[in-house]
Parts: sequence; structure tokens; C-alpha cells
Amino acid sequence: MTGNRSFFSELDEGITGRVKLGDNSCVKIKGKVAILFQGKRGQQRLMTEIYYIRDLKNNIISLGQATKAGCDIRMKNNYLTVHDADNCLLMKVQRTPNRLYKIKLQIGVSICLHSRLSEDAWRWHARLGHINFESMKKMSNKGLVKGLPQFDHENKLCESFLVGKQTRKLFPTMTTYKSR
Repeated sequence: MTGNRSFFSELDEGITGRVKLGDNSCVKIKGKVAILFQGKRGQQRLMTEIYYIRDLKNNIISLGQATKAGCDIRMKNNYLTVHDADNCLLMKVQRTPNRLYKIKLQIGVSICLHSRLSEDAWRWHARLGHINFESMKKMSNKGLVKGLPQFDHENKLCESFLVGKQTRKLFPTMTTYKSR
């Protein structure tokens, strides 16, 4: 959850509701979307199901929702570590004196639409339907695509990838009437 509107490139304001905080106060949900954040080594990760709550002064990550999404959460000594489903370290946070784990996440910028298509890596990325760079590197090394050059490009996420990962609501399973 966050109260910072600038974190979102797009916001689904159709998602509303309330969240009850630890002090028994309630805050209104004003929308939901995903946020792209950047790790210390420049790698980008996508956090989904993020609520926008205008009145929230601090950003909050639900460890319960993180484990539901396949993350491994561990608290040992004075540190909290979060690994994703592929066992990649997402964050390592030291406990503060008031027993909170605070981390400042660097918000990522979608690269694809800001990049120059004159760069071979990005041009081939677009030609191949916005495939990830690791797959393109493997295809190049194995000679699977004619004309695909050898390149080493850091793995970044693009806007088209984010849009493709958005989900839609399910169709209703039962209707009140049927057409014949």
C-alpha cells in the first residue's frame, strides 16, 4: 500500500474498499495497480496488487500477501529477507530500534518506450514481441534466429511487458437467461 500517487504510471480507480490498520483505524482504498521497482544492481522487479491509499503517510508491504505470491520471508538476527519464487533476493532489511523493518525502494522507470530503437538489443526485443533479454541471449548463442546478433544487455522491463501482465476480471459462470 502506498499514498504516493507518483509511483503509479496507471491507476485502476475502479478498485475501492477499506483497509483496517494496526491501530484499528480504517483508510479508504482509491485504486490498485502494479509498481516497478529497481534493485541495488539495477535489476527491475514488478510488485502487483498495490493499493493506492491517499491518506497513507508510509508505504506498507504485507508479508502475508508476499508469501501468498510465492515469496520466502525470513527473520533472523536483526534482518528480514524476502526472496521471490525463483529464490532471488528481493530485499534485505535491518530491524530498527522500534522493531520495524524499513526499506527505501527505488521506483523503476519503464525502459522500452523511452529507449532508442537504433540500439540492436531494443530493436530485436520489439521485433520478437517484447521477449525478455535473457531468452534473446540464449536464442543468439544457440543460433536459433537468423540475423540475431550476439549481444549482452542487462535485463530491464518494458511498458509492453507490464501491460501484457495485467489481468482482467473473470467472466460470470452463471447468467440469469441464455440465448438460443
